[in-house]
Amino acid sequence: SEKITIKTGNAASIVNAFESEAFNTICHDPPAQALSFAGELYSLAFYENLHRILKKGGSLYHYVGNPESKESGSLFSGIMKRLTEAGFKNVRKNRRAFGITADK
Repeated sequence: SEKITIKTGNAASIVNAFESEAFNTICHDPPAQALSFAGELYSLAFYENLHRILKKGGSLYHYVGNPESKESGSLFSGIMKRLTEAGFKNVRKNRRAFGITADK
């Protein structure tokens, strides 16, 4: 589609290039086990940039994984805390979608 532009590269770097309030919705789906090799995708600075590029009234979906699993389940509270610190509102666990949703 002419309305879609695909950007490839390190998301933690590319996010800096977007204008503020550029997106209505953001879906953040970091690669499996990204915390071990791409921890910046879970950092407060990265979440602050996601907040910056999301339009007022916009929504974020952050895939985390099965909240019942040992590996993913332990990530939810830290991610939710950092999203709140980054300025997101209504940060909530979405068990059925294996992720977290938040609003600006």
